[in-house]
Amino acid sequence: MKQLMIATCLLFSGTIYAQQVGTGDNHCTIRIATGTKSYEFTSDSMQARLNESLERFEFKIPAGSVTSLRDPDDVFFFRRLMNGNDFITVNAALPDDQDGELDLSRFKGTRTVNLAAEIGIGNRRFDEVVAFNGMLIGLDKNTMAFALNASLDERALVPLNTGSEKIIEIQIAAKGDKIIRLTTNQ
Repeated sequence: MKQLMIATCLLFSGTIYAQQVGTGDNHCTIRIATGTKSYEFTSDSMQARLNESLERFEFKIPAGSVTSLRDPDDVFFFRRLMNGNDFITVNAALPDDQDGELDLSRFKGTRTVNLAAEIGIGNRRFDEVVAFNGMLIGLDKNTMAFALNASLDERALVPLNTGSEKIIEIQIAAKGDKIIRLTTNQ
């Protein structure tokens, strides 16, 4: 009986953990312009999830998965920019729902919605509006195809430099079909 109870607890905790993990294999491109050079990076390991408790979409781009589309040495620039952090994050708040119920019906078509977001790069956080297009897919309505576009310009990036290069623009464009719904904010 004791072994059955331990096995049940392990299975239950494993199920909770599985619900909290974001999905991977979504594609994103990161473009960074400085006063002297343009950099272009890509990752196919961006994680995406819908956090119902916090009513937001959460995107995490693992820094270790980012590769340069041009010069392989550009990755050193990216690492300096990340300042030891493991992820670029984009947390985009869902539009306010008047009745308190989570309503994803506005993401039925191909219309783009502007969402207030916090973008984390290195040890800096930026508040910016991102363009988001999502469409529920799958019979369970728990999977969403999406496109996300975020752009930080020189006004927002004043405190962010790497080495002697002044960063004047960062663009993050992402596409995927792997957002899962969650019921916890863990």
